[in-house]
Amino acid sequence: MDRIRNEVIRNKLRVTEVTKKIQERRMQWYGHVMRRDEDYVGKRVRKMEVSGRRARGRPKKKWEHCVTKDLEGKGLSENDVQNRGKWKLLSRNTDPTRVRVEKGKEEEEEEEIKNKKNVDNRNKIRTEAKRKA
Repeated sequence: MDRIRNEVIRNKLRVTEVTKKIQERRMQWYGHVMRRDEDYVGKRVRKMEVSGRRARGRPKKKWEHCVTKDLEGKGLSENDVQNRGKWKLLSRNTDPTRVRVEKGKEEEEEEEIKNKKNVDNRNKIRTEAKRKA
């Protein structure tokens, strides 16, 4: 049985990767929190420090670090948050109805699979025809 890459399936179904959807929602929430007043609980929690020590091992990912990475990846700054329309446009990049699927490596692989199946079907038909004759 042939394997079909996840990207091929996602493109065919026009579904976005879960990680990109999480990033989109994180950016939307960040914009929402940053546009609020300074006394908003979400902003106060952002600045809050937890006392004590963490368990040993790899440091845990912080939400703030993920947001900073997302901002850098999209070429955005904290100043862009105040323009709600621009922020909404730039943070929503994963709506599958707006994604234009270009013919790429995944679709070429999908076509190869179809062609291989067509060849296999033709060979079966020929074999059956020879048996009947």
